[in-house]
Amino acid sequence: MSFYGARYSSPYISLSTTEFNSNVCTKVVNGICSYPVLQRGRSANLHLISTYDVAKYFPAAEEASGAEGGWIPFVYWGGKYVESGGLYSPKQLEGFTYADIEKALKYPSIGLGQSILQASNIDTSIICQLDGGKPSTVCESPPVRASEGKLP
Repeated sequence: MSFYGARYSSPYISLSTTEFNSNVCTKVVNGICSYPVLQRGRSANLHLISTYDVAKYFPAAEEASGAEGGWIPFVYWGGKYVESGGLYSPKQLEGFTYADIEKALKYPSIGLGQSILQASNIDTSIICQLDGGKPSTVCESPPVRASEGKLP
């Protein structure tokens, strides 16, 4: 999955992405994949990443990965929140087909669907915090309201 070139705008939110590298390994040298550059970051984006996508703010990510920063994805939510490394492990998707994932989302009572849906509700709750709770039909829904308690 890639957000390369993605843009979105609605009355409630806008999305702007920077995808630094492809997710396709083109060359392996000493066991390390080389991923082609897709976009160069603007200085403001690079400043946000170097400031917030670090172990100081995400100590659990550092502990789990052994890396000191640079986790993917890094999301800067309108000056109020940052997210690094995602809200569920991509390893949870291993061995599943798109059809399996689609089914898990339709019936999210346990497992993979539960993780994805919970992450989605948390992200939706962040959006609702940023845009003043609009649209209320989404922001006042019980799952989104329950996710507010998971925000710092």
